[in-house]
Amino acid sequence: MHRVDALVLGAGPLRAMLPSCHGRPLQDASHAAILRDSDPGLIGKVVCTLVCILHDSLRRPAIGGHATGARLCPVHVLGSDGLCRAGVERTGMMMQGEKRGAVELVAVSKRYGNAQALSEVDLKVPAGAYCCLLGPSGCGKTSTLRMIAGHESVSDGDILISDRNVTVLHPSVRGTALMFQNYALFPHLSCLDNVAFSLKMRGVAKAQRQDRALELLERVQMEAYKDRRPDQLSGGQQQRVALARALITEPEVLLLDEPLSALDPFLRVKMRAELKRIHHELGLTFIHVTHSQEEAMALADLVVVMRGGRIEQTGTPSEVFNRPRSAFVARFMGGHNVLKGSIEQHAEGFSALRGPGSQTYAVPKVSASSGTEYAFCVRTDRVRLAKGSDAVADAENVMTAAVRGVEYHGTQLSIALDSEASDEFTVVMSDRDFAQCPVAVGDRVVAMWDVEDAHGLDPTPARREDVLREFQPSGEMDYV
Repeated sequence: MHRVDALVLGAGPLRAMLPSCHGRPLQDASHAAILRDSDPGLIGKVVCTLVCILHDSLRRPAIGGHATGARLCPVHVLGSDGLCRAGVERTGMMMQGEKRGAVELVAVSKRYGNAQALSEVDLKVPAGAYCCLLGPSGCGKTSTLRMIAGHESVSDGDILISDRNVTVLHPSVRGTALMFQNYALFPHLSCLDNVAFSLKMRGVAKAQRQDRALELLERVQMEAYKDRRPDQLSGGQQQRVALARALITEPEVLLLDEPLSALDPFLRVKMRAELKRIHHELGLTFIHVTHSQEEAMALADLVVVMRGGRIEQTGTPSEVFNRPRSAFVARFMGGHNVLKGSIEQHAEGFSALRGPGSQTYAVPKVSASSGTEYAFCVRTDRVRLAKGSDAVADAENVMTAAVRGVEYHGTQLSIALDSEASDEFTVVMSDRDFAQCPVAVGDRVVAMWDVEDAHGLDPTPARREDVLREFQPSGEMDYV
């Protein structure tokens, strides 16, 4: 085998096998199959040609039914391992307002045999955002991350990074870096060599790659440990090294697969602050998979809640927490009581609901007709407790219950209640409020809340326009 810098299939029988690109002949290197690193022989050339034909036949004029503003042309690279790396190259004008690191998923689906892991997911992550994919195990968040990285194939749909279609691009040329859950550090290499490894594989000179690796170790405050092996580091230190290694390729998008799950609670909080600091300093797009609501709320400026291979809700942390779209989101995010009733009548400024048994509710006025089933939630910290009936004279919502459990959490207490309306009703009180109204298991109490504290829930699946609404990271919390 001999090394070739570029082989443009501009003539001969292989040229005749290649299709035209958008109705025009392949006349230059930007519209041709390119072989780099080594000549894999006739079989490799035939494979590359067949992939090119297949890709061109499947290429769509618009991605997901939306015009891209640029043409997408096939490029195929054969590496030293003889494998064809298929991708697309942008030609023509770039889209107005394009930003480096913006990520878009267009009707992306993933199937493993007969199992549907992801179902037509649409998502836009603006450049520079810290996005957390949040959901229970098996909801599709890790599959989504791995498809963005290129480690899983896409069954249907398209993935765009910086307005460039990367759906079939090899992971090494997508502009992404993936930080694995188990860190995946080489046990026989020092921290410095672990971080520099990607540059070594790219042929960067030793002195240059070690200088760059040392810069990144300094950024993650690990320069003093550069000569240590992974087994000589704590879990938090290993994570910092893995983060530096992911950043050394200067990605547009950093992908993190549950990076804090293996750390103890103290280190987890400390590393959250480190991730936030590095994100702020670098300005990269971060996409972070987690099953921890607390982690997502602390880190993200865009939260994506997933369930069963679909997106339930997107928004800022305060939007998702204070205005959950569905009962699932309210329960999964925590801090909410979900209640149901049927609409009885409408009054000035509120609607009256009939709950289980003799229970009634007052909620902000809704447009649904009488008899319609209606679900709403109330934040656990917006509920007040009282023991005497005289305390409920002017309350807008009242529910009698028995105390099932009391948990002490330091600055606050969680009181679980059993009632006719719900057997999973919780009240969160500050230690000061609890001292004024102490309760014990078995006590009969009255729970009260205001009309405006009730938030309506949508029983229908999330719509595409809800998920894809415009969002720009501001770096500021929008407290409600």
